[in-house]
Amino acid sequence: MSRSESKIHVAVVGAGITGLAIAVALRRCPQYAVTVYERRAAHLQEPSAGFGIRDHGVTVLQKLGIHRKDVKGVMAAGYRTFDMKGKQTSVALMPKPADGEVPLWLLVRQDLREALLRRLAVVDETLAPIEVVFDANVTTVEPEIGAVHFADGTCRRADLVIGWSVVIPL
Repeated sequence: MSRSESKIHVAVVGAGITGLAIAVALRRCPQYAVTVYERRAAHLQEPSAGFGIRDHGVTVLQKLGIHRKDVKGVMAAGYRTFDMKGKQTSVALMPKPADGEVPLWLLVRQDLREALLRRLAVVDETLAPIEVVFDANVTTVEPEIGAVHFADGTCRRADLVIGWSVVIPL
């Protein structure tokens, strides 16, 4: 049995932020052979919106090797919340730690997605390689047998299939 055959094969359906973050995390585990399947072409960008990541989310990204500069994020000293009439309803100020790195990053989805893709592309002998397959439109998933079927008629098997928004209705 080859090294590849003895590994646990994982199929991640979707190369959005969550799918890529899962792949980056699993890359540290040599017992997994991970493939990410994305229906869009490699050159297509994530529909971008700005958002904020706080405290534990920042910690998780840092543990994945993603730092604020990697996502072109800015630190926010806090935020204000307004109701539908424009009246301010709350103010939240972020504490400033000794290292000066405020645990609230404001960033754009596409920048985070690109940073995660760059982490997967880093060549490191201590990390398992991850394959990201673009133009792979999943049509059905058979979770009982780990079969992932694609629009082009092909089928791939995995010991574990991870997916969410596209996979749930399938």
